[in-house]
Amino acid sequence: MKKAMLMIAGILCMIAGLIGLLLPVIPQIPFFVCGAVLLMLASRRFCSWVASSSFYQKHAKKYISGNRILSRIFEKTGLEAELEMIEKQKEKDT
Repeated sequence: MKKAMLMIAGILCMIAGLIGLLLPVIPQIPFFVCGAVLLMLASRRFCSWVASSSFYQKHAKKYISGNRILSRIFEKTGLEAELEMIEKQKEKDT
C-alpha cells in the first residue's frame, strides 16, 4: 500500500512538472525532483535505472552530494545507501 501511494504521488508530481513546462507560472524543477525521489522510493528498478544513467553519473551525483538539503533527504529516505550499493555492484560487474 505504501509503495502504491508513493508511486501515485510520484506520478502526480511528474505530471505537475510537465504542466509546469507548459505554463511558465508553475515551477517545474521542484516537481520533477520530488517526483523522481518518490518514484525511487517506490521502485527499486527505477532507482537502479536512475543510478545507472549517464546524466546521474555526470551531473546529479555531484550536485546531490554538494547540496546539504538534498543529501539529507537522500540520507533520511535510505536512497543514498541504495544508490551506493548499486554503484558498487556496477563496478564489480565491469
